[in-house]
Amino acid sequence: MSRCIDYNCSDLADHLMNDCAEELTGGQDQAILLDCDHTITDFSNGTQINAAITAGTAVLVKNIKVGLDLPSAIELDSNIANRSPKLVNYDRTGTWIDGNVNNNNVNTFYPSWLQGRTLGGMIIYENGNDTKAVTVIDAPIQATGGRIIPADNNEFQRFEVAFKWKSKTDPKRYSAPTGVFS
Repeated sequence: MSRCIDYNCSDLADHLMNDCAEELTGGQDQAILLDCDHTITDFSNGTQINAAITAGTAVLVKNIKVGLDLPSAIELDSNIANRSPKLVNYDRTGTWIDGNVNNNNVNTFYPSWLQGRTLGGMIIYENGNDTKAVTVIDAPIQATGGRIIPADNNEFQRFEVAFKWKSKTDPKRYSAPTGVFS
């Protein structure tokens, strides 16, 4: 029997199997960027999200590619001898690719985001499956990146962005809000 001290102080939750062996795919093509002062409290509520878009504290971006990468553990040495390091947080990252290269996006949109601005979060629309859902990063996000102009005409110009945040938990998943995404 393994004897260990666990300071998480909670029971392991139940694990559920997917119905009918459904496995979810990627292919997220829409996301909402949230300002730090957004007031959304229910990420499945289309009225709240549309109000934030109208108020300018959220921006809906379509026809993109968004993905989340494997998080990297941040660990500290244990204060107990002969113990493994302890997980204290995760560095989390994602990728964003946008082929919508035009004067507005080059001169206004991407500079407003990629010059050191902190976002208040992101809502990623999961539309590649029968069950529509959103994955929500409800944490401060930093991003770096910019426009790629290929040297040859055998690939498209695009914006590539790497974004990052810290969180001990995965982004939450909710039912897709009605009337927000098309």
